[in-house]
Amino acid sequence: MPKRLERMNCLNKNLMHMNKISLPAVLLFMLLTHRIATAQPASVELQQTYNCNSKVEYITFSPDGSTIAAAAHNGNIYLWNTNAPETQTPQVLSGHSALVNHVEFSKSGKLLASASNDGTVILWNAATLTEIKRWQTALPTSLFKEAYFVVFSPDEQYVYFGGKFKKIKSGKTTGTDTQTQTLFEGNFDITIARTSPDGKFLAFANGYAISFLNLQTGEVIKTINEHISDYINDLAFSSNGKQLAAWCEKGIILLWDYPYCSFIKTLDAGNKGYSHLAFSNNNELIASGNLGPAFRIWNLADGKFTEVNKHSSKVNAFAFSPANNNSMATASYDKTIKLWLLNNVLPEPPTPPTPPAPTPPAEEPAPPAPQPVAALNNRQVIPKGTFTVGSPNITVNIWDDRREDGDEVSLYFNDQCVLEHYTLVNQIHTIKLTLGLNRINTLTLFAHNLGAQPPNTAAISIFDGKHTRRITLSSDFEGSEAIHIVYQPE
Repeated sequence: MPKRLERMNCLNKNLMHMNKISLPAVLLFMLLTHRIATAQPASVELQQTYNCNSKVEYITFSPDGSTIAAAAHNGNIYLWNTNAPETQTPQVLSGHSALVNHVEFSKSGKLLASASNDGTVILWNAATLTEIKRWQTALPTSLFKEAYFVVFSPDEQYVYFGGKFKKIKSGKTTGTDTQTQTLFEGNFDITIARTSPDGKFLAFANGYAISFLNLQTGEVIKTINEHISDYINDLAFSSNGKQLAAWCEKGIILLWDYPYCSFIKTLDAGNKGYSHLAFSNNNELIASGNLGPAFRIWNLADGKFTEVNKHSSKVNAFAFSPANNNSMATASYDKTIKLWLLNNVLPEPPTPPTPPAPTPPAEEPAPPAPQPVAALNNRQVIPKGTFTVGSPNITVNIWDDRREDGDEVSLYFNDQCVLEHYTLVNQIHTIKLTLGLNRINTLTLFAHNLGAQPPNTAAISIFDGKHTRRITLSSDFEGSEAIHIVYQPE
C-alpha cells in the first residue's frame, strides 16, 4: 500500500499491562548487580535480523509469539520461527499477485488472513500453510479493488475487510462459500478497521473521522471527528481495552479513552504521511514510524520518546511480542525485519512520600535477594531486564542462535550451577527450574572461554506454561549478563 496512501494509510497493534516490580525489589536488584541507584538511559537493543526478498509492508506475531508473519511487496507472505536462528529460511505463502497490505492471525492462531492490492483476501490454514478459500473485493477489471486490511471476528467465524473500494465486507471462514456481504459503504477509502475489545463493534477509518459499526445490527452507532484534521490511516486498541490510538496523515498520534471516547492527548510524531501503530503489551508504550529509517517508542505517561535509527530505509510497521513484554519487531522497506529488546524505556517509578510518623510501624521484611555465587564474585553481573511469570515452574531453553564458534558457558540460577561447562550449539538444550516465591530469581550466563567471536552469547527462552519470553545473554572474562525472574501468581 505505498502510494495509495500518500493521502491515506494504515497500521495497528496491541498491549497488555506489564507487572511492575516494587520499590524494595528494585533496590535489591541494584544491590545485587552493584549498580549505582540512578536512572539508566533508555535503550533498544537489536536481537535478530530476518532478511526478506522484498520490501515489507506489515508484520504481526502469532498469539503465542512463536511466529512472525510479514506482508511483502512482491505478493508473498513470509513466516519466521522466533525461537530459531535468524539465518533460518522463512516459510513462504504464495497466493497473491500484487503487494500484500495486511496479514492477521486469528485469536486461536489456527487461521491466517491476508489482504492485497490484487483485490483478493485469502484465508490460510496456519498449521499446514495451505489456502482455505479466497474472496474477491470487486471485479478483476475494477480500478478500485485494492484490499487494505482484514480482521477476524472474535469467534473466528467471519473476516471483515475493506479498502479502495470504499466498503467494509464480511465473509464466512467456514464452509466453501466465498460470497461476501457489504456491511458499510461510504465516500472514502477505508484504510483500516479494528475489532473492539468486547467484540461488538468494528472501529474503522472513515476519512477525517473514526466510525463504530455495530456488528449485530450493521448500524454505525458513533463517529468521532473532534481533533482529527486529516485522513486517519491506522487504528489500535490497547490490550486492556481502555485506549484507542489513531495515526493521522498529518503526522500526529491521537489518543482517546474507550469505550467513552473522551479525548486524551495528541503526540506530534513527525512527518506528514502514513505509519502503522503498535501498543506494547503493558499498555504504556506505543511505536510509530514515518521518519525514514528511524522509528519512535513513545512513553504514554509523559509523552517522551526514544528514537531508534538502525534500518536503512523507511520503517512503518511494528509488533510487540505477545510472549515478552520487553520484545518488539520492526519492518522496513530495506527488506528486513528486526527484533529488539527494550531496556529502561518505561519511566522510573515515583519515589514514595516520607512517612509522617517519626517511628513507622513494623513492616514485613523485603524479599531476600539472591547472593552471587562464588564463581561470579570477581565479575560484574550486568542486568538485562526482569521477566514476571505466572507459574513457579519454568522451562528454560538455551542455544546458539548464530554461528557455532565454540562458546563454553555455565548457567547459574540463584546460588546454584544448573548447566556446567556447556558448549553452545544451534540445537536447543532444555532445563527445568522452580522459582522461589517473594524473591528475585536470577539466571546468569558465565563464560569459561572466549569463542571465535567474543563475547560468548546465548539465546535463552523462558516458558511458564502460557507464555514464552526470549532474551539474549552475553558473557566474557569481565562481566556476566543476567535476567531476573519474578514469580507472581495470576
